[in-house]
Amino acid sequence: MSDSVFVPAWRKNDPKLEADAIAFWEAQNLLPQGLDPQKRARELCGLVYRGDEVIAVSTAVVQELTHLRCRLALYRCAAARSMRREPFSLQVTEESFAHLQKWSLENPNEKVMGMGAIIESRLLARHMPSVFWPVGLIFMGYMPNGQQLRVAWFKHATVNEAAPKRRHGFGQVPA
Repeated sequence: MSDSVFVPAWRKNDPKLEADAIAFWEAQNLLPQGLDPQKRARELCGLVYRGDEVIAVSTAVVQELTHLRCRLALYRCAAARSMRREPFSLQVTEESFAHLQKWSLENPNEKVMGMGAIIESRLLARHMPSVFWPVGLIFMGYMPNGQQLRVAWFKHATVNEAAPKRRHGFGQVPA
């Protein structure tokens, strides 16, 4: 990313950044049909510029994951088609993670414990089968549709209260 610049956008509500992201998504045909681009633009985490051109956009949305008993910033990253073979996507993710972690630390009432990613690219999942990915993204399991769920925990993350005792099966506590 040496000739590229990551511009943080998380919760900035910056009309220029939002317009640039929407133009990028439309040019790359990345938005699902029926999705309001303005809604997605409010989820901006960061944009990567090479000169005046946007070459990648990251977004996040804070969501409670009940099975993990915590709130995560669910992360997405989209790179321009011409950049998809370039190794800079991990750098975009590192920059986004650092930005989200700093925000979480500065906003403790939000109780966001990490960055989650649902891996939409089956090619990427096959290409990188390790449980441990760079940027600290750890394999946590599968979503109902078969996509991987990975989480990078923030350094200040804590574990919620103990889960209730189960009566049967895995996790049973002996009496």
